Amino acid sequence: MMCRNSGTNYDNENHYQLWCTMNPKCLAPSLLVLVSMGIGCAEESDVKSGPPSLEGLSDTELDTADPSDDGSGCATEMGSIPDPGDEYAPMRWYTDGAYHGTPETAQTMGVVLDVPDYIQGGIDPGTGNYYFVFRTFEDQTEFYVNLFDKTSNIDAVRIFDATGLEKGEEVEPTSVSSAVSAEWELKGDNLYLLNVSSPTGGFF
Repeated sequence: MMCRNSGTNYDNENHYQLWCTMNPKCLAPSLLVLVSMGIGCAEESDVKSGPPSLEGLSDTELDTADPSDDGSGCATEMGSIPDPGDEYAPMRWYTDGAYHGTPETAQTMGVVLDVPDYIQGGIDPGTGNYYFVFRTFEDQTEFYVNLFDKTSNIDAVRIFDATGLEKGEEVEPTSVSSAVSAEWELKGDNLYLLNVSSPTGGFF
């Protein structure tokens, strides 16, 4: 009887396993358990792995943006000469009331279409200078000054190349009549600094 019962139990067990194999409802709980175990293992693996390491990455793969970039794709220059702008320069250059004693603080005069017939300014007592920055029009090469030295005791008037918004070499005058009067031959469509200097300061 034990053998018969054993056989019967064995047959019943085989029928049950076969029924589970053919019946999706029986497989659902088992699959759910397996899926839950898989997700748990994946989450645990992610936690143990930690954040990605930067070691071994090249400079091009890291963020090496220049901190001086303003967002346009071009880097800004610290302490450069101000851009004179695209507006046409007036025929009479009046001071704006501020000191412009360095190339970096030069008064912007725009694009010179013709030689100005009057130039005014106040020498910076801290530097003994006054600077104007301008751009010549493409066919404007002649430039001259004849300043009215009111109280500044001007000792020299100079022009410097300002290509790249940096103070460059002095442009040699073609003619010098006095400390306040001189002429130059310039290049068209180029940046220049006009410098008026005085050891005592004052107004011109």
